[in-house]
Amino acid sequence: MALVDKGLPPAQHLVDTGYLDAGILVETAQRFDIELISPARHDLRWQAKAKTGFAAESFAIDWKQRRVICPMEACSSSWTEAIDNRSTAVIKVKFSRKVCGACACRVACAGPNAQRRLMTFRTRDQHLALTASRQRQREPAFAALYASRAGVEATISQAIRGFGLRSARYVGSAKTALQHQATAAAINLVRLVRWICGIPLAATRPGHFATLTAHNALT
Repeated sequence: MALVDKGLPPAQHLVDTGYLDAGILVETAQRFDIELISPARHDLRWQAKAKTGFAAESFAIDWKQRRVICPMEACSSSWTEAIDNRSTAVIKVKFSRKVCGACACRVACAGPNAQRRLMTFRTRDQHLALTASRQRQREPAFAALYASRAGVEATISQAIRGFGLRSARYVGSAKTALQHQATAAAINLVRLVRWICGIPLAATRPGHFATLTAHNALT
């Protein structure tokens, strides 16, 4: 918001997955004309995990006719706009019991105990934005673009672990801002000295699980 208020909004903003959802994708694009770049969460429904071809992305949505067409070319029988338990606007779709009951793929699509396929997805703009984000992250260009965020994360980690950035030494926003500026200058000086002295970059710190795995492999 600070950059937007100054008239300097970025064209693209790289964020962590935790900061991304369909609503934020649409709001950021429409309100600020900023493209959010982040790995979107995958579809966690069992159909997507099973990879049987009946995940939500396998269904075609006809927004104009307000209907959904399944991979077997059957059309939904119900389309209802609703609000879910997180106060999010969604669309609930049902397929006919008669149509699903006669389909040879019912078990793989709806489940062994379900009589028909039920679906819930976001409203049009949010659904399209989330789908486009998931498709883009599969492309090689996305990995190259998002890799620059690793440098940001490394800088934040260095500032916190090496310079105590999370603890304000003074009272008041103005003094805290000055501390942050001094910390940034100190980081630049440390990096400059290390570069001049030819000190190589430190290896990436392994996580606890990776450390445990390596230890077990040696014992």
